[in-house]
Amino acid sequence: MAAGVAKVVLKCQDAMETQQLDLSRCLLESFPLAVYHLVRNVSLIKCNLSHNKLKLLDSKFSKNFDALTELNISHNELHKLPENINLLQELVNLDASQNKLNTIPASLYNLEKLQTLDLSDNDISVLDVEKLCNMPALRKVSLMGNPLNDELQQKLATTAKFELLLPVADENFSDVD
Repeated sequence: MAAGVAKVVLKCQDAMETQQLDLSRCLLESFPLAVYHLVRNVSLIKCNLSHNKLKLLDSKFSKNFDALTELNISHNELHKLPENINLLQELVNLDASQNKLNTIPASLYNLEKLQTLDLSDNDISVLDVEKLCNMPALRKVSLMGNPLNDELQQKLATTAKFELLLPVADENFSDVD
């Protein structure tokens, strides 16, 4: 455990110089509260928390890292995003793929600078198509590997003004002679 703590501390020290916090592959089950203290005087612009075991990202995260332009929380066990994710107003890229998300907080639709949103391989079956399609900067959205029904996929495909990756429908193809 001491080696893990030392690793996190070293990564926080690196972040003080680079404004980029990389805590990927640190076996984190929760976001270390000490990190808020260690990087309190740093305006982080990038944060990588991928490939951990995070189950929750609390509201404190959005409050403390509101200058982030890139956030990678992929390959975790998150069931939901922070309700106050809208505090990340500088966010341009969000990768929340490979989690256990089943909903998108309404506040996410208020991220006016968000250009890339990767929600692939989650459990999302419901989302507000109108609000998603009205996000002003959005350029690419991936919803691959989510249980979206055909009606929702059709609505997205006809409404979206951005590159959209949707789940491939399960179809039985027969050989054509």
